[in-house]
Amino acid sequence: MKNIALAFSGGGFRAAAFSLGTLSYLNKAQYNNIPLLHNVKFIGSASGGSITNLAYSLSIAQGKSFDDFYFELMDAMEGEKLIAKAFEILKDNSYWKTRAHKNRNLINAFAIAYDEMLFNKVEFGALNNTYNAGNCHIEQVCVNATEFANGLSFRFQSKHKNPDAGSGLLGNHFINISDDTIANKIKLGDILASSSCFPGGFEPLIYPDDFMHEKLDTKELTDALNYRDNPFTNEINPEDIGNAKEPKDQKQFALMDGGIADNQAIGSVNLAAKRNKDNPFDLLLITDVSSYFINAYSTPKQVRIPLGKYSVRQIGFTTALLLLLFIVTVLAGIILKLEWLKTVLLIVAVIIPILFILPKFRYLFKQKANEEDGTWKLMVLNYGRYFLQLPLNALLLMLFTRLKSVFLMTTDIYLKQIRRKYYEQLFEDASSPETVVANAIYDLSRIKDKVASKKIEEDVKDELGYDPENPDKKPKNNLPAPSPIIRYVAEEARKAATTLWFDPYQQKAMLKEIIVATGQFTTCYNLLKHLKKRKNLPTDDTQAIAQLQLQLEKDWNNFNKDPFWLFNEGQKNRQEPLVLSVIKTGADYKVVKS
Repeated sequence: MKNIALAFSGGGFRAAAFSLGTLSYLNKAQYNNIPLLHNVKFIGSASGGSITNLAYSLSIAQGKSFDDFYFELMDAMEGEKLIAKAFEILKDNSYWKTRAHKNRNLINAFAIAYDEMLFNKVEFGALNNTYNAGNCHIEQVCVNATEFANGLSFRFQSKHKNPDAGSGLLGNHFINISDDTIANKIKLGDILASSSCFPGGFEPLIYPDDFMHEKLDTKELTDALNYRDNPFTNEINPEDIGNAKEPKDQKQFALMDGGIADNQAIGSVNLAAKRNKDNPFDLLLITDVSSYFINAYSTPKQVRIPLGKYSVRQIGFTTALLLLLFIVTVLAGIILKLEWLKTVLLIVAVIIPILFILPKFRYLFKQKANEEDGTWKLMVLNYGRYFLQLPLNALLLMLFTRLKSVFLMTTDIYLKQIRRKYYEQLFEDASSPETVVANAIYDLSRIKDKVASKKIEEDVKDELGYDPENPDKKPKNNLPAPSPIIRYVAEEARKAATTLWFDPYQQKAMLKEIIVATGQFTTCYNLLKHLKKRKNLPTDDTQAIAQLQLQLEKDWNNFNKDPFWLFNEGQKNRQEPLVLSVIKTGADYKVVKS
């Protein structure tokens, strides 16, 4: 375990906290009397995992201690600090007066918040300069985004200190930045925003506009770009209803969440492994907060609202009549100078904008469709009016049904298919599949027991490391089964939502701390299971591996008794240490402050 590669999956603060727990345990485990973390040479990440990747990579480039990095990131993920800062930036005109090039939207507000709160306005060159000088254990990092010109991963990769090892492209085969001087000026906050802007929640980042700052202009960014045209995109695309008449700018492209194309960053690790054939990775640790579990689709309940039995057209017609009546009433009030006029005027001020909206709908569906509009617009113009004749209840049910199925497809089915393919590719391409360790947030959770207990076979027991039906029975690898309190803590971590905040209820439940602790004990468990199962261990470091295994066994026993022992140990030097424990509450457990 002298040459380790890590991959941090996407998943918001859940991914960031779980990855932090992984780093924390690697810093605790010793290999040849140095932290196992110091043998990590490569870190790839996507989305939420990129928060931890960039924060740690920058901290070691700046010579900070692990404790300083750990508590700074814990503090940055506290509650709603980040999202509150982003919304403050979004509404504050002063931020945008000095950044006229940036689109004023939520993702750029987050980019500025990242820049100020996490990276202190540092640029990408801070990593490259330190890594090239060989002043830290990291040799290369890779932060994944997804570009929307070709639908491929766009990799923000630092330069490898060894030119013979190769660094890969900063970008991809079709779009990449070849000028290192310009690449070094890109802000880490913009890179993280590109990696973590998930669709629906955020807008895309636009290159070059959203990457400009006081030291970097559009011309520099554009000149540094190698851009190969996508031959399948028309210069004027009639299918794009929202932008049908605007020609495509070939030097501009959109970037979004790295998890869209590769949420586990496995592709980056695979490419790095291929480049490092002369000095192959002896451990590929894939830290993952996603899963293969899917909640089956269920049809939404029939929506019933007041006026729901009436159609949009009927409601619109009635509203128009009422508005006309209001206008007549107001005119009468003005003429007669009636006292109740102020109240009527207030009502009219609220309702009258609808008068301007209804003609827009009428105009839209009365337009003459023509060939230049494209097939989708033709159909909308020809048949869209039929939706206005449906009862609102039926219309809402159609809308919710579509939204739910699309959401399930994009967030579960689509992403899990990609996840499955990348894992298959990883085990096929790895120089030795035995070097791969999957480190998933659900590994020790109760859900894994439920899945396994449907059919307990030997291969399932080997995968789990224990028999859920007989937890006290030691399996072949002689690895103690996780205790009920570990499974409770892991289950709470697994159920955490994908967000960039911890709400007050989650803070009260210590969810952030639970996820970090889960990262710690899950990493310990999977490393121990890996050593016990692996048959072809290196012979040159037999003693170091044996000592590491003994330490892992000792730590695992401690975790089984107290899942928070390592988390609490890290709190000792704090002014106000946060000490946590798990207590029994009726039929279940609860995490409390000690």
